[in-house]
Amino acid sequence: MKLSEGFAYLQPSIFIFIFYIISFIFLTFSLKKLEIGFAYAIWSALGTLLIFMIGILFFNEHFTLLKVISVGMILVGVMGLKQA
Repeated sequence: MKLSEGFAYLQPSIFIFIFYIISFIFLTFSLKKLEIGFAYAIWSALGTLLIFMIGILFFNEHFTLLKVISVGMILVGVMGLKQA
């Protein structure tokens, strides 16, 4: 999304929609085996983790202990949903 600059550039904008479609397809497949709340929690947590890592690796965003702890807490929360 950042590369599309508000959908001003066509190629990055097209990739946004392609990757969203792919992610929804995999979310739909996961619903065959998982509860919807847990599947959505995994989907959103993995998306958050991937965007966090992409921001650090490709966009030179700051890497702080607070950010790492925060993402870790999201992942622990998802694991807690599975246990409940």
